[in-house]
Amino acid sequence: MSPKDLHIDKCKTPYRFRRPKAPPPASVARHNDVFRQLDLDPVDFALNPNILSAFTSEMGKIYGRNVTGLTARSQRRLAKAVRRSRAIGILPQLSRPSKLWVPNSYKRRK
Repeated sequence: MSPKDLHIDKCKTPYRFRRPKAPPPASVARHNDVFRQLDLDPVDFALNPNILSAFTSEMGKIYGRNVTGLTARSQRRLAKAVRRSRAIGILPQLSRPSKLWVPNSYKRRK
């Protein structure tokens, strides 16, 4: 290794702007939303940890719309159901009970 290898110009790494993953458009979300297709309210599942744990990560965080593919309304209702089940003590605060089903990212329609 020479002193030239540690020159400031060689040590600089170019900054790449990464756009955050966007949620699905409304038309795609309406098509992929399980709760909307079956005409169900996610808040009704506040007492069912098996369904709610599918929408939370290993550390207990609620997945975003870009992962779940839900509509905005269903995502808000799902978040309310998860918060209620945490308050009751059905879902743990900082972990997920078991990995049963993880929703795939949404698929764009052509």
